[in-house]
Formats: sequence, C-alpha cells, structure tokens
Amino acid sequence: MSVKQGLKTLSSEQPLFSNNQVSNLINICKIGYANASFLLHKKIDQSTVLNSTQKTNLKSTINNKPFANVGRTLQDLDTHTENILNGSLGEEVVVGSGERGTFLDQMQVVDGIVSQTLNLKGVTASSQGKGVDDHFGTLRIQVIDSHMKSLEKNLTLFNALSLTAETDLISSLNALTSFLNTIRDDSTDFQTTLDNLAADVELKNTALEDATDNAPALTYKNEIKDAEEFVRKQIAKETTNLGSMQTYLKNLSNTSRYVSLAQNDELRDLIGRSSENANFKDYFDNYNERKNQFNPLMDVAPDSSQESLVEKRLQQKGLPDVTNYLDLRRVANKAKRDTRLQNVDFEGKSEIQVIALASERLGIIVSGRTVYDQSQTLLDNMNKNDVDVVKEELRLSQQSNTLT
Repeated sequence: MSVKQGLKTLSSEQPLFSNNQVSNLINICKIGYANASFLLHKKIDQSTVLNSTQKTNLKSTINNKPFANVGRTLQDLDTHTENILNGSLGEEVVVGSGERGTFLDQMQVVDGIVSQTLNLKGVTASSQGKGVDDHFGTLRIQVIDSHMKSLEKNLTLFNALSLTAETDLISSLNALTSFLNTIRDDSTDFQTTLDNLAADVELKNTALEDATDNAPALTYKNEIKDAEEFVRKQIAKETTNLGSMQTYLKNLSNTSRYVSLAQNDELRDLIGRSSENANFKDYFDNYNERKNQFNPLMDVAPDSSQESLVEKRLQQKGLPDVTNYLDLRRVANKAKRDTRLQNVDFEGKSEIQVIALASERLGIIVSGRTVYDQSQTLLDNMNKNDVDVVKEELRLSQQSNTLT
C-alpha cells in the first residue's frame, strides 16, 4: 500500500536526481596534495586531445604510489556516481543493443534481486553481496560516509605537517595539469614533455611515500590508504554488480519459473527426466515425497523446543495409546500395529504368544521372564518407538521446509 499524502503532486514532477551529496564529501577531502591530484585526474579524463592510450599510460605512470594518487579515487567516485544516475553502468538489456535501462529501471532490477534472493535462498541479498548498497552504496552515502570523513581528517592532519615532499608533489602535479591545459587539438609534438612531467610526478610520489616512514606521518598515511582502499573497492564492487545485474536477476527468475512448474506432475516428471543437473534432478524427482513429508501442524515458530513439538504431535496422534502393560490384549494389539513387525505372522496366536513373538523379533529377552515382564518391556519399547517415529516425522517435515 502506498502513502497517499503527496502522491498527487508526484505524478506531475520528476525526482531530479543528482550526486551532489557525494560531491560534498569529495569537496571536503580536496586538501593539499589530494586536491592537486584530483584536479589533474579530472583534467586527464576531460581532455579531448589525449587519446585513450595516452590517458591509460599517463594514469598508470602517476599511480606508482596509490597513497600519493588519492585524487584518482576521488575523481573516480565522482564519475562513478554520475554514471549510476545516467544508467551507463548497467548491463545491456539485450546483448549488443547498447540499451542498459534508466536508473529507475536498474533500481527495479535490484529490488527484484533482493526479493528473489530472500524467496529462493532464504537469506538477504546483502549477505550474498547483491543488496542495494552492493549496487548503489556510494550514492546512498552511508556506506562510504565514515571512510570519506576519515580521509578528510587524516588529509588535514597530514597537510598540517607541512612536509617539503608534499609541497614538491603539489608543484609537480600542478605543472602537469597546467601543461594539459595548454595543449590543443592541433598539437603535434607534446609527448616528450608529457612523459617528462609524468615521470616527475612519479618521482615526487615516491619521495612523499619515503617521507612518511615515521609517526605521526606514517599513522596518517595508513589511515588515508585504508579509507581510499575501501572507497576504491566499493566502486569496483558496484561496477561489477551493475554490469551483471540483468543476468543475475534472470537466473533467479528462471529458477522461480522452474519451481512453479513443479506443481504439474507431468512437467515435473519431464524436468526430472530431462535434466542432467544433479541438483535439479534431486529437487524435481523428490518433490512429491518431500511435499508429503511436510506437516503444517509441525510448522511452528523456530524457537519452539524439539521436546514440546514432539509432545504436541504425540497428543495429536493420541499417543501413547497403551499405558498399562498388565492389559495383555491391548499390548498384543499394539504389537500387531507396529510397522517394525508388519512382516511377522501373528495369525492364530494367543495374546501371550503374540507378546513373546514380538519381543523376540525386537530383540527383547523372553527366556526366564514372566509374560508380564515381557509385556512391560515390549510396551516400553513400542512407546519409545512411537516417540522416535514422531521425531523422524518432525525432522523430515522441517527438512522439507528448509531452504537448501
């Protein structure tokens, strides 16, 4: 049921999604060398002069020390969340079509993954690395918020150390950015200068890394590396999940469709006979048996004790039905009903003979014992067996109703 208040207004408006909240987090981290690194990477990505190979080589050269190249992650985070909103990270709806759906379409796909995972696997999609935050966590902020704030805090503390190596790196980064601003589409001979400037950034990255071998710089560096690594891995996870979301949901949906066919005896038999997958054969070949094993009377709250369930079921079945071992007739009749003795011929036997024969077949000592001693032991054995049978019924019922 949807909330009606405000609904009428929504029908004529658009949500106007943006990644401004993410940009705000990025902005507070643009401190010292991180800011210079961010501006450089933004310029590289936006350059219309550099070709894709030149961009790849340049980014590879200046990424020799990831700690010093934190601006790359900040730029990637900005671009990544923009691409979530424009839908470009989604898997193609039809291979080769280029159609990946809108942000709304992709949210609906994830919603389907969340519900289908719970229905089919009995666990949350998040526990499988396929939840909402595993697709859109950077945009939802909560996943990365503490790490971005840690990045801001430690970049601030690091910058306050006023290390010469950081100042030198900032100058080198700015020099490369300025050079990229000067080249034009008609430029023909800038590769040597580009390589030299990139090599200088590479050298200054190493110098900054070397200048942080001792506390407190080392402490700040490690905190920066940890925070940056978390954000980078989150981006990679979301990119992977969004790029395979259609396939993942389709597999879940197909499983649901197959399961729905199990209600049809002939189709269930067809699937079981035709499938070469052992798990499919097990599910469909044993479907009826497991369905019959399930007893809704035993479908109770998971915190109920085994003993209380068994006791309740015994009462429902009217057990124990015989409690007085002195009543030889009832003990003998119970023995005739015992499924363990169904192949024993009791025809024409007296009550005393039935009790003795049943005892022997169940391994109960008869010799030297009175019929009443035999009857007492036999009745205890049969009543215990009733309990064991109910326990097995309970186990099978719970097993058939447990997702595996």
